[in-house]
Amino acid sequence: MLSKGEGFAASICTSTESCMLEFDQGCADAAIKQANWDASKVKEKLHRDINAHALSVQDAKLSELMVSYEKQLGQSLSEPVESLFDNAGRDTWASIRKLLTRETEIALSEFSAAISSFGLDRSTVEKMLQDLKDYARNVVERKAREEAGKVLIRMKDRQENLNFHIP
Repeated sequence: MLSKGEGFAASICTSTESCMLEFDQGCADAAIKQANWDASKVKEKLHRDINAHALSVQDAKLSELMVSYEKQLGQSLSEPVESLFDNAGRDTWASIRKLLTRETEIALSEFSAAISSFGLDRSTVEKMLQDLKDYARNVVERKAREEAGKVLIRMKDRQENLNFHIP
């Protein structure tokens, strides 16, 4: 159903209804009137098992999506931030903030669209979006710390270049 474009929550609902209907039909076919057999406990267990499996699949899919968007953010931020530090100027931090904001907004928008079919509650969606924002910020912070460790080397290189060009 997912491959046909049906949303995740809708697919789960349709699949659950289908399984429960099949169970009811199977029970009706197997029922013996004189036995007075009650399948309600078995039906409840089946329903709990289906829900548990659906939740497990949902968690796996959401985790997969989160990893994918974290990877996308890592790629869209790491190299450009490094390049901005390599060619540092007066507006480096402003450029980095602008890049972070733009790439984060793109990822958040795409991620929101991707998870919209999961039928998640608002607080869960907000937490996931905040986690993605935090990840993007951490990518930039990690890159900044990495580049800060190289500052002495850069200063020496620039000094050597300046001394080399002085007549």
